[in-house]
Amino acid sequence: PSRSPKGTDLSPCNQIWVWNLQKEAPIILQADAPVMGVEFLDQDRILSWGAQGTLSLWSLQSQNCSSQLQPPEPSPLLKVSLYPDQQRLLSISKEGTIHIWDIEAAEQPLHSLKVTKEEKKVLFDDVLLLEDGSLLAWKPGSILSIWDSQGQFLGSTSHPGWHSHLREAI
Repeated sequence: PSRSPKGTDLSPCNQIWVWNLQKEAPIILQADAPVMGVEFLDQDRILSWGAQGTLSLWSLQSQNCSSQLQPPEPSPLLKVSLYPDQQRLLSISKEGTIHIWDIEAAEQPLHSLKVTKEEKKVLFDDVLLLEDGSLLAWKPGSILSIWDSQGQFLGSTSHPGWHSHLREAI
């Protein structure tokens, strides 16, 4: 297994190993499917995600999965980011759909964000959460879109040089 800088091992199987450097034995969490990524939410909670896009919330204290967030269409996730309010997160799927979730209460996403351009769905490559909770999503060389903190679509641009200007701004 590869070792992450946060003290978590992602194994190619269905396990998450969490190491406390003051103890010899790791906490081993058993997942239902192979784990693709892990994010620490606080000292007791870990968020993991698998190849089908399921997000799992784990308690280190109980060593169990306390809840799962299931996207409407199963798809591998490219990125998962926690909002600054620590209550919401977003996921972006391989198919380009961005879901915004309430960590504690959502069985379904609060918002599902998609953009179509000339009747064709845009497949986003990456997203950036801004401090005010709004987000930018883009596909380099194609389109940049922005939503406000409530998931309301504000607009898009397909200006040829937008990605170089964005890189300079951030």
